[in-house]
Amino acid sequence: MPPKIAPAHNNPRRDRLNNGVTRSPAKRVVHLTCVHTPKDVRIFGKECQSLSRAGYQVTLVAPGSGSESAGGVRIQGAGTYGSRVRRMSAGAWRVYRLAMAADGEIYHFHDPELYWVGWLLKCRGKRVIYDAHEDASASMITKEWIPPFARVVISQAVRLLERLTVGIVDRVIAATPKIAARFPQGKTVIVQNYPIAGEYGEADGLRYQDRANRIAYVGAISRLRGAVEMVQAVAQLPAGLGAALDIAGTFTPASLRAVVESIPRRECVIDHGQLSRAEVRRVLAQARVGLVLFHPAPNHVDAQPNKLFEYMAAGLPVLVSAFPGWIRILQRHECGIAVDPMDVDAIAAALQWLLEHGDEAAHMGERGRLAMRELYNWSTEEKALVALYRELAAE
Repeated sequence: MPPKIAPAHNNPRRDRLNNGVTRSPAKRVVHLTCVHTPKDVRIFGKECQSLSRAGYQVTLVAPGSGSESAGGVRIQGAGTYGSRVRRMSAGAWRVYRLAMAADGEIYHFHDPELYWVGWLLKCRGKRVIYDAHEDASASMITKEWIPPFARVVISQAVRLLERLTVGIVDRVIAATPKIAARFPQGKTVIVQNYPIAGEYGEADGLRYQDRANRIAYVGAISRLRGAVEMVQAVAQLPAGLGAALDIAGTFTPASLRAVVESIPRRECVIDHGQLSRAEVRRVLAQARVGLVLFHPAPNHVDAQPNKLFEYMAAGLPVLVSAFPGWIRILQRHECGIAVDPMDVDAIAAALQWLLEHGDEAAHMGERGRLAMRELYNWSTEEKALVALYRELAAE
């Protein structure tokens, strides 16, 4: 029997438009971000390309230099800024100017830093969508760059600004049902961040039973996302297992890399740095387990991290934090194990069980892959997104 699921650390409801994806009269759409990369998976890979396929003329204004066309989307670089303050001020202003130059009819912004840009766009008679990727005010409580004494005040200020923004914009897109519950039902649509079906093919990589004991974590690397506990747990595994942890992503802050490297047996950790989508697929195609061991921070407990569903799409059993929503997925599909993310011994025990019980782990991975194909994929979310745009275009 696998290790027992830990008690839950704490969730929600759903509402959505359900029209099919049909081609629309060409409408000029502009997506705006001053935080995310030009090829961000949710913004570019899913939303912008889905809208392009549905017949919209899509421009994406994002950090970077120059301009290019990719996947039917025109990407306009808004420059890069060395500090967070400059990004929030000069960077956001540059995004606004480029947005106006693009002469869109519908504007869709993705960052709390751009609330005021949304207000200005509405003043100019544009239709505006706010895409809430996370609970912005709750995330302020755990931001390491904010002095602890200021976090509550800033969190409350962000909540107020968000409420003002939601009252002004035409529509809100929420990435999870829990986020959607904070906004007016009549103007909010849930568009969840599920993987694109077929992105992780069954033919990728070695047959599961033939793989080495590789454990994968893909995404932002921080203390709150369990970086230290992951490495400590892998270091505790018996040397005879030959286990290795593949980490792909950026350390935040950069000084955290030195902390990870100071943990004994750091040779068990393979730091790949930031990878392309194709490179991520290769890492997952060689792994036996996918990790999502977020700490129980306010913005994590009700999250639906994309990496969880990507691991499932890749046919990997998952080892996740024992949060209620994640436990429900595991119990429904029997596709992994949930543990207390703060308990290194429990993480190590669960990893050892998965690596020593290859047949059962492989079956978990296949059940997860099937669940992703049937339930947790982008196709249904794409329909909700395009239906929302059709509504706005009709107005």
